[in-house]
Parts: sequence; C-alpha cells; structure tokens
Amino acid sequence: MAFSVTPYPSDIKGLGRKVRVALGQLGEPVPEGSRLSLLEPIPVYSGRSARLGNSLTKFVHPSGRRAIVLDDGRPIALLDLPANPEHSSKPLSIRGHDAARALFSALREAEQLPNRENTELEVRFVIFHSLSVTALWLMSEHSVFIPTRVGSADRPKPMTFSEPDFIKLLRRCRQRLRRHKSTSGAVNR
Repeated sequence: MAFSVTPYPSDIKGLGRKVRVALGQLGEPVPEGSRLSLLEPIPVYSGRSARLGNSLTKFVHPSGRRAIVLDDGRPIALLDLPANPEHSSKPLSIRGHDAARALFSALREAEQLPNRENTELEVRFVIFHSLSVTALWLMSEHSVFIPTRVGSADRPKPMTFSEPDFIKLLRRCRQRLRRHKSTSGAVNR
C-alpha cells in the first residue's frame, strides 16, 4: 500500500517564527534551539451537513491544506494553509499541540492499516464544520476515514471507517444536532 499527497504548489519555508509566536500566544511556547520541520500539507475538503449523499467525493469541495509542524518528530502545531497559495502562502490559522497530535495519531493509525497490495491511497483531510466532524481521508476506490473529531471538542481514539460507515456517522451527528437544536429551541421560547 502506498500513500500519496498532492504536492503543495508553494514554498512554505520561513514559517518557523510565525509558528513560535502563535504557540507562545496559545501558552505552548517552543523551547529555544528547537529544530522545527513540516510534514507535506494535506489537501483539505469541506462539506455541508445538508448535502449528504452516498459518495463523499460528490458533496465536498477543496478548501485548503493542513500541515503538521514537528519539533524533533513530535507534533506541536497544525497549520491551515490557503488552497491557492498564488494569492498568499501565509497560514490561515495556527493551532497547538492538541490538534496536531490528533492528526498525527490518525496518520500513525493509517500506517497500521492492513496491507492492500497495489493500492494507492491519496491522503486528504475532510471537515464538516457544522457537525464538528473532521477526519483523515485515505482516498481510493475503497476509501478509509480516521476521525479526529466527532461531534464535539473531544478527540476520539483513532479508528477506521469505510466510506458508507463514515457517511452513517455523519448522518447520526446531523440527527443529534437537529435533536439538540429542537430541544434547546423549545427551552428558550
């Protein structure tokens, strides 16, 4: 099994200072002398919960890139980068170690998947903002999803989902959100 990432069409070197400043503001300072490195930015796709079909590729759209900043092999920050770096290669957001570790754990889980000879998986990330669902997406004829957030701020233990099972998970989260909105609306009236 081989993993591929569509290369990011821009040079993103020189972000170390911005990462250090942002992490300092988050209360997660980077020790002096740290040697930061960056994993190849992964394409990010966004979807709307109102449009859930039977194939994920039909109801999501490219929305940017996501990269993990490492300090001596440890994930310390997560960068959200623009989809089109021709306009700007500045990070859209820089988040701390919690988000970075979640994506890093999902990547490690992906490495443990059973070997599928002659299968190439394109590494992507998918976000459903309104449902608070995010997942590593290993795109292929038989895509695999490893959620990093499922309907709350909590981080789930890495586990794999087939595409049909991931779509069922999205639908359950949408139902839960609708029930919550209808009961909180009744209370607030």
